[in-house]
Amino acid sequence: MTLPQYPPNKNETFFSITAALLAPSSRGNVTLQTNSIQDGPLINVNYLETVEDQNMALFMFRSLRDVLARDVLLKYTIGPDNGEVVPGADITDDDTILKYIKSTLLPVWHAAGTCRMLPESAGGVVDERLRVHGIKGQRIVDASIFPVVPDQHIQGPVYMVAEKAADMIKEDCGLATYIFDTRIRLESSEQHIKWKHKDRQRLISSSTEAVRGS
Repeated sequence: MTLPQYPPNKNETFFSITAALLAPSSRGNVTLQTNSIQDGPLINVNYLETVEDQNMALFMFRSLRDVLARDVLLKYTIGPDNGEVVPGADITDDDTILKYIKSTLLPVWHAAGTCRMLPESAGGVVDERLRVHGIKGQRIVDASIFPVVPDQHIQGPVYMVAEKAADMIKEDCGLATYIFDTRIRLESSEQHIKWKHKDRQRLISSSTEAVRGS
């Protein structure tokens, strides 16, 4: 059975309602097809492979139909079945709905987990300090190291990984991690205030030179 797709026409208006599966349990994989850098990798996204993801997709689809049937949206829709065009209100069985979902789903451009932080024996690419297994002097610091996809926008977790990685890199280079307070406390001695500010600048300069030297 071939399910219809809906190409919008230039002389009409329409809207779509969508749902997002933020933390799928299905796992794809990226593998090499040859030993040549000229050949791209083999990418298997493996969407909706697990029963949990399939059940969630079915729940979201039926929930969207409930949303479309709300009175507040009736003034925006025309025709029977609350304006549903595809796949059509007559499509109600799980298998056909899943087939439709798989034929129309899109990623939300937040790829993650391709270089997971796990032991190498468990398929991991980096260790707990984000060092690539078996390669000296290389780290990976981005969303690809997530062992599990967070159920939220990944911007915040990526910032957290970057901040933690910066601290670990400084630790491995023998540099202390300082949190500099731009406010200078009032002291009884003006000379003491000037010394504290000068010492702060010395620490910053020493850290900068150490990074350059490494």
